[in-house]
Amino acid sequence: MGKNCGGERVGCTLGLHMAYPIADSPPTTLRAFTGPADTVRTMIELCVGRRGEQSTLVRGLKDHIIRWVQPKDYLSELLAVRNYAAEKCKYSNDALSVEQVQDPQRIAEQIIRYGRAVTDCIVQGTLTLRDDFELVPIEELQVGQKIWGIDQWTPVEGKQFKGVLLVDVIQLNNGSQVQLTPDHHVYVLECKEHGHWKMQKPCACDPNERRKLRISVSDLEEGMVMAMPERLPFGSGELDPERAYIEGLFVSDGWSSVSGEFCISGQDGCPKEEQKREVQEICGRLGITTRWHRKSIAVRDTEWNLRMQQMGHRAKNKHVLSLDLGEAAVAATLRGVMADSGKNTNGNGRTFTTTSYELLVQTRVLHKMFGITCSYRYIEDHGGLGENPIWRLGVRGQHRTDGKREKLLRVKAIERSVLEQPCWDIQTGDHHVYLPEHDVTVSNCDDISCFIGALTRQLGRETQFVIVGFGAAGQYSHVFTRAKEPKTGMWIVLDPVAGTDEEGMLSRVTTHQIWDIP
Repeated sequence: MGKNCGGERVGCTLGLHMAYPIADSPPTTLRAFTGPADTVRTMIELCVGRRGEQSTLVRGLKDHIIRWVQPKDYLSELLAVRNYAAEKCKYSNDALSVEQVQDPQRIAEQIIRYGRAVTDCIVQGTLTLRDDFELVPIEELQVGQKIWGIDQWTPVEGKQFKGVLLVDVIQLNNGSQVQLTPDHHVYVLECKEHGHWKMQKPCACDPNERRKLRISVSDLEEGMVMAMPERLPFGSGELDPERAYIEGLFVSDGWSSVSGEFCISGQDGCPKEEQKREVQEICGRLGITTRWHRKSIAVRDTEWNLRMQQMGHRAKNKHVLSLDLGEAAVAATLRGVMADSGKNTNGNGRTFTTTSYELLVQTRVLHKMFGITCSYRYIEDHGGLGENPIWRLGVRGQHRTDGKREKLLRVKAIERSVLEQPCWDIQTGDHHVYLPEHDVTVSNCDDISCFIGALTRQLGRETQFVIVGFGAAGQYSHVFTRAKEPKTGMWIVLDPVAGTDEEGMLSRVTTHQIWDIP
């Protein structure tokens, strides 16, 4: 029933048996993460405390759940609890790399107030960065694919559609507006020196000296510092840097024609005339013919022109064909794209303007490969030529000249429950999801095991938490509850995350720990 782990079959070692269907609150517990053992101890405290097993509200909910179960049908009672949690909570992952656990009474309050517990989800259409360097909407990800987490590629272990839900809109100081459900988890950075991450006047302490905490969006406040990757990896794709430079010029300031050539703009007597001369020199080295015009230079290469046409015919559709590029090609592409940018009036950064949202995000990702942070502004009434709205990408200089530290990613404002959006939940191996549109890392996790544990304790059943891993020994990524059926003495797995495929979940377990709830 399970894979080998130290010479023993995990399923048999745990004595696990599958269970199939037969029939305004206080803040959550918040603490710095020091390992899975600390998190499980917190879950046990909440499970047996006054807001768990001792809660009259949880007890009343338990009585409601088993009201149709025959007396002394202990297995059906356990299954009723599991099925109720699956229906009302809709959670889908119980990773142990957490700093926050909702108490069972809070979940019960949400169910009573809203008809279901508030779910931990990301809005449909939100982009992720897959390991082939494609920007992929969350709903198009497949289990087994890898996306960027916080500092590594992490596998997608599950994905579920959660329906249309109310979401909060989080406005960041980099111009992004992130849409997440209130119980989605995000990472904030606490200053060790000042003791709190939210202050009247936010400190500018080094982010490397801050402690990362995981909290829900509902507990997020203005001024908090958000976690983001220091940089993204370079790809492995091969592209001649000189060609990459010209392609960067094309997506920012060029166009193609049906006559087998493409053009790069640049007016004689202006700064961009030098840009045309560089294109001419590169094409000369590549053996490609060019034609000089007063306001542009045409490159006559049918095959290359067909490639350029794939990058978009109109400005609002422009995009780089692939972000899977080595360091030299990334640098050359950025040099071409940013050739149409302007120098900031303050500092040593630059501002790039585009009508293509895809190119905006791609440019931000390419900069992040060098550890450079970007912000942007969306402008509809820009007063310029053209009817399309524009995005202005501000590239911050890597080194400040005023002696101050680099600007941190902070929460600027939060609008609560302002939109209803279709939402998805995914589970990843390292419990992090990088959102390239916003340059921020969020989390994916839930507290359903604690809720089920409190309900089974209300039933008077021996209950345990089991933490398991599916990779290297000692690395845990999932927790579930199991309870003993008194007639047979069998431990019944109660894991709505696995659904009816609990056996499949157990077959992938390579490492585990069992925690008794006293």
